[in-house]
Amino acid sequence: MRKIGIVILASFVIAIIIKLFVVDDAKPDISEVSLQTQGLPWQIQKTEKGFKVFSIELGVSTLAESITLLGSDYELALLARPGESGSVELFFSHFSAGALKGKLILVAELDSVQIAALITQAVKVQYLETGAKKYRLSLKRQKALMPIPVKAITFVPVARLTEEMVLSRFGQPQSTKQMDEKVKHYFYPDKGVLVIINSAGKDFVEYSLNKH
Repeated sequence: MRKIGIVILASFVIAIIIKLFVVDDAKPDISEVSLQTQGLPWQIQKTEKGFKVFSIELGVSTLAESITLLGSDYELALLARPGESGSVELFFSHFSAGALKGKLILVAELDSVQIAALITQAVKVQYLETGAKKYRLSLKRQKALMPIPVKAITFVPVARLTEEMVLSRFGQPQSTKQMDEKVKHYFYPDKGVLVIINSAGKDFVEYSLNKH
């Protein structure tokens, strides 16, 4: 009788272990997961002043508020690309939007006069391979920029974008433009979005208050 009791107890314990640790191998429904996940690149909310994505409202949310939302692992610098006056950018090299990973760039709402003044106050200039110049700003100057609103956002996904993915997530664009044989633009002015697919380089999702 004692042996029978031990066998029954062992069987009961094994059953509990199987219940707890054996994972159901059924694949989750992708559409269901995407509906439940928040903060994805195509989840754009229209607001009174424009658009909100990644919990950041363009033209309203400040650099300081964005850092509070996204974390302190960032770089703030002024970038001047060839032919442009420049822009102050908040750069997050490790950004996650749900299961999607990539880089996130936030552009401060500053005019050309303010940018020119900041360039003269830079503590260091670095010449990049792209031909752009990166101006380092002092901590005091960076702190003074914290109340400035974010006017535009660029998401650079690690995963490659496809036309099928763009159309299924962002919907039918108002228009498209084949820039060359490798680059195609998808315009969504009603969402403040421009999607750029580059088969030979990086893909981009740009958000702004401009009508592109």
